Amino acid sequence: MKGDGGAIGLTEKPGALHRWMVAGPQLSTIIAEFEERFGLNDGGEADGQYHEQSHSYHKSFFEDVCSLVATFEELGNPFLDRSNDLMTMDTQ
Repeated sequence: MKGDGGAIGLTEKPGALHRWMVAGPQLSTIIAEFEERFGLNDGGEADGQYHEQSHSYHKSFFEDVCSLVATFEELGNPFLDRSNDLMTMDTQ
């Protein structure tokens, strides 16, 4: 369920937040039952798994983390840097 203003709009209006909290889970259940009954799929799941659960996603994520760690080791920890210069980690 999506409304105008996103989460900020919901948190600023107690009535809207309450409606979302009450109706959101029920709408999700209704939509899931509808999709199951009519064999619909948004393409985001395969065999009941989200893409984040796949082996290739885990491997890619691990490689990205290793690359980030290597960059930190090469250039230093940017969170400890006290200079006023900005640096883009992927292009230096």
